[in-house]
Amino acid sequence: MFKRVLAACAAICTSVALPAVAQDFWQFSYTGFRIQDTGRFEPGISFDGAFRGSDADHDGRLELGELDTFWWNGYSYFENPYSRCNGAYCSLKDFRYELGSGQLYFDAEWSYSDEAAYSSTKTLAGLSHTFHGETGFRPPFNISTTVYLWTDQTRFAISPPPVDEPPMLALLPAGLLFGAALFRMRARSPLKAPR
Repeated sequence: MFKRVLAACAAICTSVALPAVAQDFWQFSYTGFRIQDTGRFEPGISFDGAFRGSDADHDGRLELGELDTFWWNGYSYFENPYSRCNGAYCSLKDFRYELGSGQLYFDAEWSYSDEAAYSSTKTLAGLSHTFHGETGFRPPFNISTTVYLWTDQTRFAISPPPVDEPPMLALLPAGLLFGAALFRMRARSPLKAPR
């Protein structure tokens, strides 16, 4: 009986206690936005990105200081400290990714200008993605601003998906059961004295 209990405890402890394989690269996308000006929901509009980092403080959250790579809307925000985003300016002001729940938040800005045009985007993930553009060699410039809003219909996808790791307290009952079974087995089968 106790051998079966011991085997079951060992299986439980092994399956629960083994940590998940450390992941350091994620790809994500948001699909479906409401256009602020028209109020229409556009299910086909999609923006995507990726990030790389490691949870250095083991708090279950990836934060801005723990990233070494971030891509958003076609631009690499960590490409070069002097000419980021392929010659444009970009800034990642805030970033949080909850490893267990998969909740992602970031605040990112991008802009580009030359003698004939100016373009910029600002993204507050979960809230809005704003595109602003100005073109023309002299005033009056052609100016356009489009704001994409997150809604309850906006679909979020991330790969690999989040995996909840069991809290340490969940291991306590299995560990106690394993220890008790081991103690009872040793008490019932004493070691034989050498001859």
